[in-house]
Amino acid sequence: MANSITNLGIYQVDRSKYEFKTEGTLIHDEYGELRMVFCSVLVEARTSEIVAFTGLEKYVVDPNRVTVLAESTIRVAMSRVNSFLNYLLHDTKINSLNDVSVNELRHFLIASRYKTDNEEMKSDSWERKHESVFRFLLNYYKYNHGKQVFKYTKDDLEEVFIANNNTEGIRGKKVVSKIKDLNVKAPKENDFKHRNRAIMYGHLDTLLFTAKKYDPELYLAIATMAYSGIRIGGVVNLSFSDIYAPTRIGVNEKVIITLVESDRYRKGKAHKGAIKKRRPQEVFPDFCDKFRKALEFHKDYLQAHGYPTSGNNPLFYNNYGTPISATSLSDRIRDLFNNHFLRLLKESSENTPFEGETQAFIESYEKEYPGAHMFRHWFTMYLITKAGLKEEMVRLWRGDAPSSDAYKNYIHLNFEMIEAYKKTAYSFQEELFEDIYEKKEV
Repeated sequence: MANSITNLGIYQVDRSKYEFKTEGTLIHDEYGELRMVFCSVLVEARTSEIVAFTGLEKYVVDPNRVTVLAESTIRVAMSRVNSFLNYLLHDTKINSLNDVSVNELRHFLIASRYKTDNEEMKSDSWERKHESVFRFLLNYYKYNHGKQVFKYTKDDLEEVFIANNNTEGIRGKKVVSKIKDLNVKAPKENDFKHRNRAIMYGHLDTLLFTAKKYDPELYLAIATMAYSGIRIGGVVNLSFSDIYAPTRIGVNEKVIITLVESDRYRKGKAHKGAIKKRRPQEVFPDFCDKFRKALEFHKDYLQAHGYPTSGNNPLFYNNYGTPISATSLSDRIRDLFNNHFLRLLKESSENTPFEGETQAFIESYEKEYPGAHMFRHWFTMYLITKAGLKEEMVRLWRGDAPSSDAYKNYIHLNFEMIEAYKKTAYSFQEELFEDIYEKKEV
């Protein structure tokens, strides 16, 4: 379907009976490994029966892109593009992408400000959708403008300019591209403005203690994410052979975790988790000893329950004895957080100088659960506040690309949260927690 969005335009049919969806297919890549490939397909809305494979997925990400994106990133981008294609299918009479006009794109941006329930979208989500759709159209234009007559041009969608480059002390010029807004303002409400997306500094030790007592397998999982910044999709794909954690008396050896393969333990099409960037990731030196202790505790726990603890065997299991998925791990962390951690945090703060401060955080946690990504935020804030690292070193430890603007965005979006993390007075006292725990068990 190089030219037509659908072949429906030549028939007298009800276009509302069809819709675009993302279909995932497992294939063997050049290394013989199973990999998920996503296709944009046209389906019959009622039955989900596939009418046509459109081939449009190849324009969602530039085919000549050097950096390989994670499966989850591509899947989300395709979902955004499909929503645009469904807009064209259901709300316009357009049959070909080259017939899309700037005016129609403006109408789409305005319409997409709202969800199906008429609730306004968050500004960040809307802007990401805007970016994905325009990049898709730019890629389609790039590879087809010599074959078709277009009603939009590259300059209609993208602004390219020369900017000063002072990154990492290197002065010079660089070419910067920016998606145009077509004079449509983003929704007012920002995703991150008031969102609590992290756990405070001293609270992590309390959560680790809680895990050790109530869901021991989570102890190492949480420690891995907090002490190295690895995302939950990376953690569920780890095996024992991926961890290099030697111990020598008097020597502070590095601990290195190698992120190798997404969906390593998947059976069939069950999505077990994706690694966003394959790399060796070190545990930050301040936490190497803590990580080693957590690893030994984890091995002892697994061995006591009859699980192997070496080689390519998975590091984490679900309650059914099979390798855990990102969804299952996330759900268990949420249950631990809500059902046990908040209670222990409250009880350990009673009659202390920081009782009022902690209660304010508890209310914030109860209002909005921070999500499993809170540990990567905890790690980032530690690097910025406690370790005092500069921008380039924070990027290096987080595994960000040298050209990434994640650090600047992070500082800008999370200024108040970083200040709170820096000033939190709460301190973890294991003896006090042991006493609280023992009383609950009696």
